[in-house]
Amino acid sequence: MTRYSYTSSDTQRKIDRHPDLWFPDGTVVIVADNTSFCVYAGILSRYSIMLKSMVSGFGEGLDEPEMPRYEGRPKLRLYDTPEDLALFLKVMHDASTYASLFGDSDISHNDYFKKIVTLIRLSTQYEASSIRDKSIEKLSLLYPTKLSDWDRRQSRLIDLIQFNNSPLHPFAIVQLARDCDLKKMLPVALFASCALTSMNEILDGAPQVGSCDNVELSYEDKRRCILARRSLDSIVQSDLLQYMWYGGIRQPPLLRWNGICNKNTCSWATIGPIVRELTIQMAKRDSDEKHILTDIWTPDSKFWKTRDLPFCQSCKKEWMVELINRRSRIWKDIPNLLFSMDLQLFTV
Repeated sequence: MTRYSYTSSDTQRKIDRHPDLWFPDGTVVIVADNTSFCVYAGILSRYSIMLKSMVSGFGEGLDEPEMPRYEGRPKLRLYDTPEDLALFLKVMHDASTYASLFGDSDISHNDYFKKIVTLIRLSTQYEASSIRDKSIEKLSLLYPTKLSDWDRRQSRLIDLIQFNNSPLHPFAIVQLARDCDLKKMLPVALFASCALTSMNEILDGAPQVGSCDNVELSYEDKRRCILARRSLDSIVQSDLLQYMWYGGIRQPPLLRWNGICNKNTCSWATIGPIVRELTIQMAKRDSDEKHILTDIWTPDSKFWKTRDLPFCQSCKKEWMVELINRRSRIWKDIPNLLFSMDLQLFTV
């Protein structure tokens, strides 16, 4: 809920002008904590339905002398932090800020996405739909629904989790998606929460830098992620690894991935230990392993690159093609398979 008032005991407090958002010909003053902004009511009204309603209410039911004013202008007190409000107002009033955030931006820095998260919250709160839509589009670069984009972003997300970048942590994005009704973002954030974090983090939360509190999922989302984690393990074992497993069992002692292979290197004697290793690795993940599953699932991951598969080149190529095809089919159905969401959002 948006908190604001037309009256406040500001007379006893020292209020500083914001250095970049105090326009001499501004038509309304907004006060947040001990910072004031002199901006344009027309611009606020153009971007935000809620702010339009607020500024159009100046003087309603009040005699002119009773209207709250600050240095002669109508005054509105908001209860957001001055830093967050400054970013929101600057996007509306400064074309260069708007372009730097929503144009071809440098998205390599985490501070960029922290600003985007702030804008999603405030644009949702104040019903600023154009800013909200563009902010969601930018956050989707970090939490994409397209598999090829996910593969490019996965290591970035793991870094965010490792360094506890709390506003961008998957748990925090799940909460953001629920608070701000981000229907397309929610299944991606839930998937990142169950696939890229440990079971202990899901249960206990992830530590925040500079805070005694953990960033945590709700009870229901913890339950969803634990069940989804088990389902994902089962899917990977039954759908991805069965191709490798059954290649040895159905046609012993040689694999039959690529027609008929009669090379000794492609016998069950060589593939069996690899399958057993993968099964053990996924069993370990039930404790505190974070990324084993996604490593197995990703053809270009360190897991596969550091393993010199003993198959012939033809069988190795066939296995990788099959891995890619099977994971693509699974990816498209993740919202439904893991979270019972009837959404056709995920693409390859």
